[in-house]
Amino acid sequence: MIVQEKWMPPKLANKVKKMNLILPDELVKRIDAWRGRQEGVPNASLAIRQLLEWALDAADAGGKPKRK
Repeated sequence: MIVQEKWMPPKLANKVKKMNLILPDELVKRIDAWRGRQEGVPNASLAIRQLLEWALDAADAGGKPKRK
């Protein structure tokens, strides 16, 4: 059973999932810096979704991330 969040419109309740992330400060700073360079400065949620989609598309295309 999916528990509907109070803020979530009913039509989205079964199409999205709220996730909480714990990120190191340095990664948050990098995301914020990237957001600041984007036209229209997407909010943090949109920025993270875009970055994840690009990373997954690259991985699906055979790209490999740089390991630190």
